[in-house]
Amino acid sequence: MSKPEPPPACEGDPVTIKLIDWINQNQIPSKTKPSFGRKQASAAIKLIEERDEYGFKKYGQHLMTKDGRNTIEDARQEFGDLLQYIYKAKLNGEDIEPIRELFPVLKKLLFSTE
Repeated sequence: MSKPEPPPACEGDPVTIKLIDWINQNQIPSKTKPSFGRKQASAAIKLIEERDEYGFKKYGQHLMTKDGRNTIEDARQEFGDLLQYIYKAKLNGEDIEPIRELFPVLKKLLFSTE
């Protein structure tokens, strides 16, 4: 059952900078290391920076690695929301390409062993 997490503590390392670095390091596909292109990387970075700014305004801090929250539960809940939003967009006949464009970044993040 989904339940709200406590407010985040300002402890650990900022996640956004590390994630953007990871995206930049993984954006060019090679024969041995399938990845995603510059267009997907740019779109993902723009979205991440926007969400980081929103989170900073809401919580007064950036997303931190040791913030005292259950990270997997937060992600699971957000994923449930994402599924509903995408389905709603499809029901409304909206173009889901901006979401589809980000999928290679998510796929690499979920399935890479780095």
